[in-house]
Amino acid sequence: GIAMIDGDNPIVKDICAFLGVYNTVGLKLKSQSGANQPTLFAGELQRGVNGVFAVAAPSEEPDKETGIMYQSIDFWSRNSDTGQGFVHLSEIYNFFDRRHHYSTDHYFIHFSHCEAQIEDMDKDSEGAKLLKLSVRFILNNTQAIS
Repeated sequence: GIAMIDGDNPIVKDICAFLGVYNTVGLKLKSQSGANQPTLFAGELQRGVNGVFAVAAPSEEPDKETGIMYQSIDFWSRNSDTGQGFVHLSEIYNFFDRRHHYSTDHYFIHFSHCEAQIEDMDKDSEGAKLLKLSVRFILNNTQAIS
C-alpha cells in the first residue's frame, strides 16, 4: 500500500481538526494551539509515539447524482498505557457515533456512526497496546465547485 503522509486525505484532515477542537480528552493535532505534545495524527502510525492516528479506510465511490461521499476512518490508538488508549477511543466513539448534521471546515456531515466496538489489535514490537475504532462518515464537500 501507499504510505499516507500527514494530511494527505482532506476528509481525514478535516475530521481530525474538528475532533481536536471539540473533544474533551484533549486530543490535539500538532498544528493546534495547546498541543505541546500532539496526541492526534492524520496519517500513518508512528513507532515510539503514543497517540491516536486517523487513517482513511477503503470506501465506496461518491453518489454521482447527489455528490454524497462515504468515508470510513480507522482511528488507531498506540499507547504504552492500555487504559489511556481505551479512554481516547471511547471518547472518539461517543463523540462521533450516531452524530448528525454538523460541519467541519470543508464538509457537511449528514451522519457518522461507529462500524464496530473498539477492537483490540494486540501489541506492537515495542510492547505498546494497539486498539482500533472504525467510524463511517456520510458527507458532502461544501466548497464551491469551479
